[in-house]
Amino acid sequence: MNRRPRLAPLLAAALASTACSAAPPDRAAGELPAVSRLAAANLYVANRNGNSVTVYAPGATKPLRTIVDGISLPVAVAFDAYQNLYVANAKAGTVTVYAPKSTSVSRTLSKGISNPRGVALDASGNAYVANEGQNTVTVYKAGTTDLTQVIEAGVFAPRALAFDATGKLYVLDESAVTVYSAKPARNLLLTISQGLTYPFAMAFDGANDLYVASTGNNTVVEYAPGTSTPLRTISDGVSEPDGLTLDASGNLYVANELTVTIYPPGGSQTSQTITQGLSAPFCLTVDSSGNLQVANYLASTVTQYAPKTEKLTRTISTGVNVPYALGFGP
Repeated sequence: MNRRPRLAPLLAAALASTACSAAPPDRAAGELPAVSRLAAANLYVANRNGNSVTVYAPGATKPLRTIVDGISLPVAVAFDAYQNLYVANAKAGTVTVYAPKSTSVSRTLSKGISNPRGVALDASGNAYVANEGQNTVTVYKAGTTDLTQVIEAGVFAPRALAFDATGKLYVLDESAVTVYSAKPARNLLLTISQGLTYPFAMAFDGANDLYVASTGNNTVVEYAPGTSTPLRTISDGVSEPDGLTLDASGNLYVANELTVTIYPPGGSQTSQTITQGLSAPFCLTVDSSGNLQVANYLASTVTQYAPKTEKLTRTISTGVNVPYALGFGP
């Protein structure tokens, strides 16, 4: 069942795909539990078909505010250390930046950008953009629109970016994850491909182990820091995984074709399976209280579940139109 079309056909139809998340400095773009873990942080939803980012207060189902200025097929969101919002716009070929709680563009990154798939910020506030259209990762000086570096070595059709706890850059593409040294050089250190078939999302746990959703062979693969050999392969309950995240306790959450499966720390067997309220779950995040948020591609909803359970506690539909990325911010 092709209910979540991939990038090439989407672009042909003027659509886009996403790296499913935002992340704080030097954490994974796919590592949603660490996404701006503010107390009572608001939920940000990037709506592909709505050309908007909608913001929801904790527990609310109606938007607190809606951002449309500069938005054109939003596919990824990120926040810097000052809580400025960055939005990757696939159709416009831009990354638009917004001051905290603002709905107006403060600056636009465009030089070197072509079909951006992901955006992430390093510890110094420099912005990194994954450009599927150029096979590059472009780097922009903190607080400016200045292009300072273009990373090309090992980059092919990048779809997600991440920083590990030591500041190394990880770039996920359609066949592998490439790892680059900590700034400023960003030299290619490692290519991770063993065990992967069409990787689609990645995250890190508290030990800095890398987890990759391998959509093509229905697995999630774990790698120890600095290695390219799988440490663990999870297949129980996994089916066409598009998103994954971990909570503060190390529980792993995987968005599958029809379900979300939960795995205990270090475990390879499903401890919980969520089905209620799901419709092609696409990406995930866990808030500071441990509540799971799920973006549902087909239903155009975001559903919330109590910590480590199948209990549905909130359904957001107002203002949601094909959600492609989630994040937490002011």
